[in-house]
Amino acid sequence: MSAEELILKHLVDRDASGKQCVPGAAVGARLVEADGREIAVIGRGETCEVFFTSPRMKSVMCFECSPRAALRLAFALVWTWWMRGTWCGIKTRLWLWAVEQRELR
Repeated sequence: MSAEELILKHLVDRDASGKQCVPGAAVGARLVEADGREIAVIGRGETCEVFFTSPRMKSVMCFECSPRAALRLAFALVWTWWMRGTWCGIKTRLWLWAVEQRELR
């Protein structure tokens, strides 16, 4: 078996219907919020598409995202906002507790 045949055999992805597709194109995630809003990310090989819906899907916003932009967005969400900004949720909980204690006085 040649090198290119080996690469094609082991790196090919398959979509939901079983057809071969570009690596990364068969990846996706869908998140549903409590109020009905949805966020979906669909891989398209070298890029991905991100979809946002309003509650009850009255409107849908879509944008294409390069791998570099997706990585920067993930870093901003996980490190800058979640870890540094909220201390993994602890900072927000402590702040809410302090506000409640002040109101009880």
